[in-house]
Amino acid sequence: MFSIIIVFTLLIILLTSIFLISTQRRAILLEKQHIGLQWLKHLRILLSSIQQHRGLTTGYLNGDSSLLDRIQVLQQNINININNVNRVDEWISKNRNWTTITEHIQRLSKNFKTNSISNNLQQHNKLIRNILYIVEEMAEEHHMLDITPAANIDVEFIWKDLLETTEHMGQARAIGTGVAASGQCSSVEKIKLRYLTDKINHSGEELLNQLPNASNVASSIALLIDTIDKNFIAPNEEQPFISASEYFDIATSALDGIYQEYDNAHQSISNQLGAI
Repeated sequence: MFSIIIVFTLLIILLTSIFLISTQRRAILLEKQHIGLQWLKHLRILLSSIQQHRGLTTGYLNGDSSLLDRIQVLQQNINININNVNRVDEWISKNRNWTTITEHIQRLSKNFKTNSISNNLQQHNKLIRNILYIVEEMAEEHHMLDITPAANIDVEFIWKDLLETTEHMGQARAIGTGVAASGQCSSVEKIKLRYLTDKINHSGEELLNQLPNASNVASSIALLIDTIDKNFIAPNEEQPFISASEYFDIATSALDGIYQEYDNAHQSISNQLGAI
């Protein structure tokens, strides 16, 4: 009888220990995911700002000096974005890739006026690729892809594919802004823009498959593709007839629509985790 009591007591202790360990692990996981969500919010804002910086500086270097005021305001906002990312948690401050990113941003902000047009584009593209990489690295480290949203949301699509879509659009914005500012579109630029519009068009179809309510975004994407085609790709004449600022704003409107879908999904997942 006594031995049965001992066995029963040990069993209770074992089950209690397993429950407590499981609960503790779950709490740690949720905390990491909450921190990850904060980074996904602020890194998305930084990504958007750097993409804008690429477009505006490309237009400026192609001759549109009216864009300089917008660049200077944007650079102040980028510094705020960086501080917001740094404040989330210490993990990112110890990340070598993040140090490389912040140093790269400071160099581009300081030296863009004396940079060549092609190198300015290349350096921004490289920087943005590194930001997308650290988003993936952070999402994996903080178990973001383990989240199963209550809503019908594919988290990998939101935090990877959707951001890749913004980059195709961001590159098209930058190249088109430069073309509009310079007043001429080379054959190489036409090829690049045609390639990017194909990518954007395909991404728009995938967006509607994943997010059926995003019809307004699809309309903005269609307008952007039509604007690129009519102004830069289709005409036989070399002279585009849209201003750099006007084209930049059309492309930005389409990008903002994509980012709004990202923000909506992010908020839905944040609300879900907050209720757990």
